[in-house]
Amino acid sequence: MSSHHIVKEKQEPALIVDDLNDMDSEHLGQLLEWSPTIIAHEQSAAQLEAHQIKVDLVFPLTDNEYFLKDALSYLVENTYPAVNILSSQIQPDFLYPFLSSLTIVLFQSGKKIYAVKSGFSKWKTAGEYIDILSENALIRHTGLMEITRQRYQTLADGFFQLYFNEDVLLIAEDF
Repeated sequence: MSSHHIVKEKQEPALIVDDLNDMDSEHLGQLLEWSPTIIAHEQSAAQLEAHQIKVDLVFPLTDNEYFLKDALSYLVENTYPAVNILSSQIQPDFLYPFLSSLTIVLFQSGKKIYAVKSGFSKWKTAGEYIDILSENALIRHTGLMEITRQRYQTLADGFFQLYFNEDVLLIAEDF
C-alpha cells in the first residue's frame, strides 16, 4: 500500500513571482514542492511557463509595486495565511502593511527576508550573518556579535535571540 499526502487548499504558503532573477532551480523546486497557489504577472508567468510551471492567477503589470499590492491584497481577501515572494525589485519596507494579515517571506538577492516579533529565537550555526532591516529599532540580543548597527554574526552553534522596541522587525539571512 502506498502513502499519498493530500495538501488542502491554502495549507502551504502561496507563491508570488515578480521575477526569477534571484532564484536558482533547486530553491524554486523547494517552494513549489507542495503545489502552492502561484500568482504572477504577464512577464513572470511567461518565465514560469518556460520552466513548465503552471500559474494559477495572472495579474496585469502596470507597475511592480501595484502588482505586488494587488497580489497581496488578493491573498488577504481570500484568507491565505502565508506567502513566499520572489522579487529582486521590491523594497522590504513595502511589506509592513500586510504583516498583520499574512506571514510573508521575501526571497531577494540571495537573502530570505521575514518579519519577527520581539523575543524571536532561532538556532543557527556559528559564523552566520543576520541583517536587521530597520535603522530605528533599539535592539538587545543574545548569541550574536554586532558587526555594524544592522549586521550581526552568530557567536556559536545554537540559539540567538532578538529583543526590540517595535511591533515587528524585518530580518534577513542568507539562503
